[in-house]
Amino acid sequence: MKKALSMLIACFIVVTLSSLTVLADTVLYENTFDSADLLDSDWSYGHLGAQSANKIKDGKLFIGSDSGNWVSDLVDANYNSVFTNAVYEFDYSASKNDCYSGFGLRLPTDVKPDLFGGGRAGVAENDIGYGISVDMFSAPNADKIVIAFNDGAMQDSPYVALDIPDGFDVTQTNRIKVKDSGSRIEISLNGALFAALNLSGLSDGYYTAVEILKADGSAAAAYDDVAVLEEGAIGFYQRNNNSYVDNLTISSIPEGGEDPGTDVPGTPSQGTPTPGAPQEQPGTGDLGAGIIILAVLVLGSVWVILRKRSAV
Repeated sequence: MKKALSMLIACFIVVTLSSLTVLADTVLYENTFDSADLLDSDWSYGHLGAQSANKIKDGKLFIGSDSGNWVSDLVDANYNSVFTNAVYEFDYSASKNDCYSGFGLRLPTDVKPDLFGGGRAGVAENDIGYGISVDMFSAPNADKIVIAFNDGAMQDSPYVALDIPDGFDVTQTNRIKVKDSGSRIEISLNGALFAALNLSGLSDGYYTAVEILKADGSAAAAYDDVAVLEEGAIGFYQRNNNSYVDNLTISSIPEGGEDPGTDVPGTPSQGTPTPGAPQEQPGTGDLGAGIIILAVLVLGSVWVILRKRSAV
């Protein structure tokens, strides 16, 4: 019995360590924003005023102003590490005042955040546009989520305004997931696919065309005059709105191109949460702990069985 038990313990250790190693490899970056100390040098900020130290509030990344003067505090924040074939997940909420607030994708790491050009992911001096902005709230389109593609013009960019899913409330905590696999980007809200972007016309590091698909796979719009970086960073912005970001996780897409929570247009994943309902998102620590607990239970059961047999 001792020999069998020793073998089981050895197998348990190997399986547990292997599982944790695989899990650790898939997570490229994570931040709970519990402290300003977690905002390392890879974070950059735009339009910082005298109260610019207010980057963390109530354990969340705070994009906004306590003073009521929207430009006096934190207007933009970019995480300037570039990942390819990655999944971005984060909790997001925002006020509904004026103008807009949201997040940007495929942002350059060599340009200071700068108001995202009137809700568009760009800067006023930029002759060639870049990036994608997703207005989670937009005052002119209060019942829509606006996806825009900066083309160098501050207020004249290609965009599409999609209906907000039933039950979605930006003022509540929502889990946002972005799967960026190069020429395709999928955006999900609270576990359900919201929109997909098919990029094409790659030239000199930019995609020049895009087709925007709704959740059911139908076409919402198509443009051949965009300039979206082949790869770039993620960022968050607001204009006259307070927004909050929490529990940011960036993970690699496993080989084969499918992450465990891949959403397909028109076919929600099994067990898709109700849109608008905040969901608990287990981290790698939670999953690793679950594996250990399961292994301990199995090992304990085997040990009890072996003891009973040896007593016979």
